[in-house]
Amino acid sequence: MEIITKEYKVYDFDELKPEVQEKIIERLAEQELESDWWEYSGIIDCIKEDLLETYGIECENIWFDLYGGRYCSLGSPRIVDVKKFLIAAGAEKWMIAEHLNTTERIWDIDLLDIGITDNHVAGYNEVCVEHNGFIDTVDGEENEGDLEEEMGINLTEFLTDVLRENIKRIEKEQEYISSRENIIELIEINEYKFLENGEQY
Repeated sequence: MEIITKEYKVYDFDELKPEVQEKIIERLAEQELESDWWEYSGIIDCIKEDLLETYGIECENIWFDLYGGRYCSLGSPRIVDVKKFLIAAGAEKWMIAEHLNTTERIWDIDLLDIGITDNHVAGYNEVCVEHNGFIDTVDGEENEGDLEEEMGINLTEFLTDVLRENIKRIEKEQEYISSRENIIELIEINEYKFLENGEQY
C-alpha cells in the first residue's frame, strides 16, 4: 500500500484573479437561489408581522411564485382586527359618518363579519363579507345592503394591492440574496477558502 499526500495552494477570496472571483460569485449565487432562502432570510416573518400590525391580518403561511404565476397569497388567513383592516383600506371617514347617522338603521363594527378565502393553489385570496353590520333599530332585523358599495371600496382589490406590494418585497429580497454584496459577506462570515481555479476548498 502506498499513501500519497497532495499539497494544495489555498487562497482567500480577495487573493484570486477578478475573473475567478466572478465565477465564484455566480456559482454561489445560484446555490443560494436553489435553497429555501426565504426561510432563513426572514422576509416571510417580516411580511407576517407587517400584515398583522398594519392590516390586522393573521396567516399561517405565505405562498408565492416569482416566475410563472407571479403571485403572493396567504395560507389560512383571518382578519383579527376588523377596524384596523377597514381603516387601512380607507374606510375611516365612512365609519365615522355611519356612527353619526341618525336614521333607523345602524351600523355596528362588532356585528361585522368579514373573512379572507384560503386559495393558495390559484394564487389569490378574496375578501368575503358574511355580515355587513347593519341592523334595523325598530325590529332588530338585519338590514340589507352592500357594505363595499356603501363604503365605495372593493376590499378584494385592496387586499390584492397589499399582496402585490409584498411580492415586490420578496422579489427585492431575492435580488439581494443573489447579489455580489451578500455573496461576499457569506464568504467572509464562513471563512471560505478556494483553490486557484475557484473551487471551494
